[in-house]
Amino acid sequence: MQAIAELRGWSQFCALQISYSLIERTVEREMIPMAAQMGLGVCPWSPLGGGVLAGKYSAADLSPPNMKDLGSRKAINAVTGRLSEKSLAVAAVVGEIAKEIGKTSAQVGWPGF
Repeated sequence: MQAIAELRGWSQFCALQISYSLIERTVEREMIPMAAQMGLGVCPWSPLGGGVLAGKYSAADLSPPNMKDLGSRKAINAVTGRLSEKSLAVAAVVGEIAKEIGKTSAQVGWPGF
């Protein structure tokens, strides 16, 4: 779309808003390099992985949500894959680093830290 806008003299994009966190890093392969190449800013969406990197969840939260709680943040995180054994393992390391340097998990888990 950026190239089409340039060719047609339209306003170009100035930034991307993409899901980007320590548990969702797939954008580093294509989207971040593309943004750099095209001079676009990147606004991370959900940089704390829906609260997972802030230490909000534990292994007990991996159980399937109740039907009445399907609209909760926990249920949304479970359905979207943000709340998984892998993401909790990453969050545990973030928590260890935070404790070691005297910061909160949220301060360490946010890519802009």
